[in-house]
Amino acid sequence: MASDLQQLYDAEVDGSGCISNGSVEEKEVNSCSNGSVEDKEVNSCSNGSVEEKEVNSCSIGCVEEKEVNSFSIVKELSKNVDQSHQFFIVTRREAPLQRVLTIWRREVSRNPSSVNGTLRVNFMGERGIDSGALSREFLTDTITDIGSGMFPNGSPVNSTFHIQNGNFSACGQIVATSLTQSGPAPCFLEESVYNLMVDPDVDVKELDEKHLTSNDLQLIQSIRENLSNHHDTIIDHGYTGTIDEAHMEEIVNSVIITIVTKRVVFLKEFMEGLKLFGVAEAIRRHPCACKSLFTRDSQSLHIIDANYLVSVLRPEYSPKGSTRQLVEESMMDSFQDFVYSLEDDNTISGFSEAMAWNEDQGVSSVDDPEPAEQFSTADLTPGGVLGWLTGQKHKPLNGEELEIAVKFNHDCAENNPSHRICFPIIGACAKEITLPVLHMGTSKEFFLMSFCKGQAFANA
Repeated sequence: MASDLQQLYDAEVDGSGCISNGSVEEKEVNSCSNGSVEDKEVNSCSNGSVEEKEVNSCSIGCVEEKEVNSFSIVKELSKNVDQSHQFFIVTRREAPLQRVLTIWRREVSRNPSSVNGTLRVNFMGERGIDSGALSREFLTDTITDIGSGMFPNGSPVNSTFHIQNGNFSACGQIVATSLTQSGPAPCFLEESVYNLMVDPDVDVKELDEKHLTSNDLQLIQSIRENLSNHHDTIIDHGYTGTIDEAHMEEIVNSVIITIVTKRVVFLKEFMEGLKLFGVAEAIRRHPCACKSLFTRDSQSLHIIDANYLVSVLRPEYSPKGSTRQLVEESMMDSFQDFVYSLEDDNTISGFSEAMAWNEDQGVSSVDDPEPAEQFSTADLTPGGVLGWLTGQKHKPLNGEELEIAVKFNHDCAENNPSHRICFPIIGACAKEITLPVLHMGTSKEFFLMSFCKGQAFANA
């Protein structure tokens, strides 16, 4: 597996299979609109073919071949997952992040080698057996919580406590697991923070505003505008000289040095966790290609809209021209209208669902906040519907096409004559939904009720 990844990094074989031994190379250097430099190599192969290979050099000094992108990197990294072992996590749905990290660290300490295996998740009180969907749902929720809780505003939270207890390292392991096992991309870092994570060996004498986040820049601007209001902040950032306008640049430089050097420490711990599955090494070798997986500016690349969701549905219709097919097509139109309404109408409110629950068997933690609410509400977006159907709310990071089978049950009354209410059956691991034709009623209300009441892996 590692050799495959190395071949991706170091291969000198072009797309046509030609090896550039003794080839003649011409380079054309173009200036890109984003300030990067683009080299175009033209290789003459032994079979007489000519190949153009684009090499991109971005602001952080990396050189990327056109063939190496985030899709290819994720595919190769996924091969490093040990399919013969499982890493098993038991938690409750919507557990706070600190509890999830505590459980994760415990499992790693108990079974260090198993963390290289396939993640499997059980939500306490639910019947679901994880074949992929539950772990995707767990990773989707946890990556979101890591972004808001551990990396607020695009940078690591200023807390040495999270270094002592291993939380930053655990976050790195969870992110590595997400990238290699169908989870979402951790698009929660500002670009300056990502660049610092890739290259932490910065000269403190050369630090400037390009090393800062937007929040950092606001702080610097506020200090410049009113020194007296930031006397304590300046001292907290290590400045011990005279605080007045005459020493403004010294003050600002001291604040910048403190911000960046602290951040480097936190990011090194995060990268330590990212060593899992070889993710850290991939980032160092291909920082430009990996940037879209980590930076906040790339979030829009992974967002699910209504058109994408409808496009991945694969209805299995009855024979063409039959009455059943007409009914099924009408149901698909109704489902499409339902998804569009979630995207277009912000006033739609769903139904609360009682959360599945199981006592913690006496296990408690001082890190736990107040108990979770007894009821939860669904994510009323196209991404939320995709999560309901598959466990994930994002496009596949490996570039593969997502397909969701839609089946139609016309015979539920014959199979179970005594029942009166019937909801769709979701096979999230298999990526399929079965619609009960006889129980549709008002289509929009039916889909909304089914969606909101079917978040947990249980009977509606």
